[in-house]
Amino acid sequence: MLSEEFKAEIKQEFREMVREELEKALAPKPLIKELPILLTRDQLKALFDIKDTKASALLGRADFPKFHEAGRVLIPTKALLHWIDEHTEWVNTHTTYFKSIV
Repeated sequence: MLSEEFKAEIKQEFREMVREELEKALAPKPLIKELPILLTRDQLKALFDIKDTKASALLGRADFPKFHEAGRVLIPTKALLHWIDEHTEWVNTHTTYFKSIV
């Protein structure tokens, strides 16, 4: 049988893990107007909540907006937002949202 002290310790560790995950999930994301003109790879990863592998896949796409400057990749925010709009398949297929704001 587990001791009460051990059970309390496990409960406390579980609470801390849940608290950390909730803080990450509820952390404020940047508003579109607060985004910089150019995003770095790390900013793109944070904005999309993705890891290196997915960032590499996106940056490797021929249609993804990016340019290379001084040995690093930069992503123009305005072009990225347009790219997102153009690649939002469900919205384009099932609504007239983008047609109504053009």
